[in-house]
Amino acid sequence: MLPSPDMHVSWQEWARSLVRALTFKDEPDRLPAFTHANLPQAARAKYMMAYCTDIVPPQPVYSDGTDWRRVTDGAVA
Repeated sequence: MLPSPDMHVSWQEWARSLVRALTFKDEPDRLPAFTHANLPQAARAKYMMAYCTDIVPPQPVYSDGTDWRRVTDGAVA
């Protein structure tokens, strides 16, 4: 399935995702990594997932459109 531009923060990120989808690489997709301070604005990144490197323990987070939340328990990251 091709990635939707609505699920990406920028057109550049969407383009990279599209190229990955069309080139059929054998490598697994990786979440983009950010420190907490460098996460994109939650409102602009609704439905986006990322890997937050400086929360304890480091883990995947997702944007609900208002806050970034930890995948493990849904708490605000």
